[in-house]
Amino acid sequence: MKTIDDILNEANGETRIVKEVRRDNRIEACYKQFPELKAIDVKLVEMRRGRFMASIEHNDSMEEAYTVKEAEMLIKRDEYIRSHGIDPAFDELKDICDKCHDTGYKLNAKGRKIVCDCRQRELEECYVMAGMADYSTYTPKKYNKTFGKDPARRNAVLSKMMKICSGEKTGALFLYSGEGGSGKTYLSVCVVKAAITMGKSAVFCRGEEVADLSDDEISYYKNCDLLLVDDFSGEITLKRSVGATLNEILESRGATSKPTVIVSMEEKNSLISSSDVRIASKLQHAEVL
Repeated sequence: MKTIDDILNEANGETRIVKEVRRDNRIEACYKQFPELKAIDVKLVEMRRGRFMASIEHNDSMEEAYTVKEAEMLIKRDEYIRSHGIDPAFDELKDICDKCHDTGYKLNAKGRKIVCDCRQRELEECYVMAGMADYSTYTPKKYNKTFGKDPARRNAVLSKMMKICSGEKTGALFLYSGEGGSGKTYLSVCVVKAAITMGKSAVFCRGEEVADLSDDEISYYKNCDLLLVDDFSGEITLKRSVGATLNEILESRGATSKPTVIVSMEEKNSLISSSDVRIASKLQHAEVL
């Protein structure tokens, strides 16, 4: 499974090609309008080639002569560009996005690195791979407006979740419980999206889906920066291979202190009493959000 870094790196390769094509087009257009500039640049290339050959042949006097001529030609070039109002950077690669300088990342108001607005396509691709194909409209702002029943509780959980995302809050296993319709899934999706936007590898999955994970997915779940398991109940850990697979994942993540958030309608004590014994032992040490 690709991370947002993987996707952005691939996109950056495409971006560089676009930038090179745009530069070449600018050069061609400029040379067509100003053939004298093209002639100067051709001579500069010839001089640099001659200086290089003189250097290889250890012909110091010839190398020095080419160096002097090149310096004179550069002065002539600069004067020509200035007098004709030509952009001096016409033959350079130029950033497509001024906010991120084509890296894909920028700093937000809090100084955190986040994915730039210009990479929404890549973000959406990563959201889909992280298990959120059906939640494209979920945003923190809409969450705040939609689930206003207990704003103090909501804001406290949201704050803690965001600290887990950013790494400000440390720990291996967290539990978020709430009644049906309280916005747990909505918040969970927003948190995983936020983690991805910060450049982290994150996954959103439902408890029952753990039984159907491939070996590659299990490996990714063990190592991603944030794992959020929604719709979790003690009962599902007793079915099929959910208990064994989830225990394997939690063991690995706990050993490396990678945060996992369990989201459930059940309170901690209820989950502990109804879960597979291996999962129950881990839930005993979970921090309740």
